[in-house]
Amino acid sequence: MIVCKVDVSLQGLGDQILPGIGQDRPKLVFGELFGAGVFLTTVVAGSVSVTQPFKLMERPFLRDVSFYLLAGFLAFYIFWRQEIRLGDAIGFLVLYAVYITVVLVGRYINQRNRQEVPYFSQEDDESDNAPDQSSPPVPHHPTETGNPPEIQLLPESPSCTSVNANVKLFFKAVNPIDLEEWEETNWFWRGYQVIKSPVDVMFRLTTPVVDKEKPRDNWCQYLGIVQCVLGPFFSVFAINVAFDKIAGSNVEVWHITLLAGFLLALVIGFTSRSTAPKYHSMFAFAGFVISIVWIYIIANEVVSLLKAFGVMFGLSDAILGLTVLAWGNSIGDMIADTSMARRGSPRAGFSAAFGGPLFNLLLGIGLPFTIQILRGGGKAITLVCNKMTLVLSVGLGISLVFSFLFMPIRKFQATKPYGFFLILMYVVFLGVCIVFEFTVMKGGDDTCF
Repeated sequence: MIVCKVDVSLQGLGDQILPGIGQDRPKLVFGELFGAGVFLTTVVAGSVSVTQPFKLMERPFLRDVSFYLLAGFLAFYIFWRQEIRLGDAIGFLVLYAVYITVVLVGRYINQRNRQEVPYFSQEDDESDNAPDQSSPPVPHHPTETGNPPEIQLLPESPSCTSVNANVKLFFKAVNPIDLEEWEETNWFWRGYQVIKSPVDVMFRLTTPVVDKEKPRDNWCQYLGIVQCVLGPFFSVFAINVAFDKIAGSNVEVWHITLLAGFLLALVIGFTSRSTAPKYHSMFAFAGFVISIVWIYIIANEVVSLLKAFGVMFGLSDAILGLTVLAWGNSIGDMIADTSMARRGSPRAGFSAAFGGPLFNLLLGIGLPFTIQILRGGGKAITLVCNKMTLVLSVGLGISLVFSFLFMPIRKFQATKPYGFFLILMYVVFLGVCIVFEFTVMKGGDDTCF
């Protein structure tokens, strides 16, 4: 299934990282990345182990933890040096590329080393998949209808839907309220649906969604035409480039964007019907880009709210990052991973607890800092290393090293005692962070050692 939806949980690359850096709050970014990493590798991994004990896959686990330890050490070194240069940020992207290469090469080698399926099993599969010769063949174009028979080159199909039917499909596609669920829900959820309806309609009008599980792959011709205009037009205003001049002329970015959107809408209108066109999958990529824009502007607002929250209660960016942001970004992973464990797939949930934060750390530091440094003309960004930075780094390091050493000793058996110990480890880590926040950090000490 190809789905491009706005994930307002802001997990992964689209969370509050780039807005935090753009607002000159790297400690918030560091606290979120390391805080979420500790939460996922202790509480989430521990919850999966408690829910369904299992045996880990040795090499993938050691690979992910090794890369995570290396990435965490590099991130701490940058903060200890108190500046990040363009080469450092690009280095995180290179490390991510190396990690992906190792994963793909390892998967290829593993598949080659697997034993081949016996020949008689292949024959059974072929016989099972063979078409039923007794069933009549399905007729194709042209078809014969009427009496006397009449050749019909274009029989009735969803591609011949009338204008009225297309209009109904459009309003159904942009309708944010499911009428069937509306009848079954109580007044509270009805009120919630009404409140979020305006924003939901804006999502639907600007962000294409390709879903193979829905009729026509979720294609609506009229909605696709509207999205060709509103999607890019919304994006240039959201990222504050709409009024930039092009090549020193009086032509602004939004002029070109609007013109290109109308031309693209005309192309879609003349080359598509009510059924999904061959190029429908390209809408998934467009939806991905526009969803990133939505996540960016929402994340900016969240970071601003956190700034006000921190000023009101006297909390540092680091403690906000490792608590509010880390929990908000990780609670969805915890629910999903434990659900997979209950359904009999604990390995997938456990692997996600280590692979997910590794992805966030490598791209979360590499990509946003690269963009910000390039915006600043290549000038290095100054960072602050304090006692809380040290606590976060040590906490993540202890979590990873413990699992890295303990699992081989236990022959990679993820048991309930192991899971409970990981959860206890996070409780201790959080307690130490709170103590440092209201004792050491209140003294105004901004040094690591």
